[in-house]
Amino acid sequence: MIRDLDSGQALTLEGGRLALKQDAGTNGGWRWECVETHDGWLGFREAVSHRYLGRDNKGGFYAQASKFAPWETFVLRPLKAGGYNLMAIHWWTFRRIGVSSSGKFIEVFSASKAVRWEFVEV
Repeated sequence: MIRDLDSGQALTLEGGRLALKQDAGTNGGWRWECVETHDGWLGFREAVSHRYLGRDNKGGFYAQASKFAPWETFVLRPLKAGGYNLMAIHWWTFRRIGVSSSGKFIEVFSASKAVRWEFVEV
């Protein structure tokens, strides 16, 4: 499970859309498998749909790719306050995952605007 450390909400895939849910229960996919490339990039595949978390090329994130490709690669940045930033490569920089006020998963530049994630083995 990938969870927002501050809110306790889980990253879920519900009806093909990413969402943060307090109690995912049986609705939506909240189990994410971590996969790794031979050169160290990480990817996250939702266990039921087998779709990968990735960048949507429009300033946001989604889980629609059926193959683990460069748009679906991430690195983790540990934070002193605990948790991690999930960071995706964008040309020669990194974009962190943040959540807009409308609940959309967006690319953010600063750690203060990014979600602090934790990873829970279930």
